[in-house]
Amino acid sequence: MAKPQTIGSHSFGTQAAAVTFIQEVLYRHQLLKPINGADHEFLLDLLNKHPRKAEKIGSGVKYFTVEKAQGGTQCFYITRVDGSRSDFSFMKCLRG
Repeated sequence: MAKPQTIGSHSFGTQAAAVTFIQEVLYRHQLLKPINGADHEFLLDLLNKHPRKAEKIGSGVKYFTVEKAQGGTQCFYITRVDGSRSDFSFMKCLRG
């Protein structure tokens, strides 16, 4: 059975639909450029679903970027207000 997902103000009928939307966000941004506006807000809502959100958010999110991970895949990175950085798995956010 399809597993509906709600991320902030976005509702998706299935997890696959949520993944497709997140991948669109991931691939529409230039590497290393801060993400702002509605996509920033969406990523904050997504990050709040991460099972280790307190650790990932840390001192607070300054901005998100898209970067290449080991293996060459694109992923989201968090730059915190204290300058520290971390990547995060959007799939962990969806799975909770």
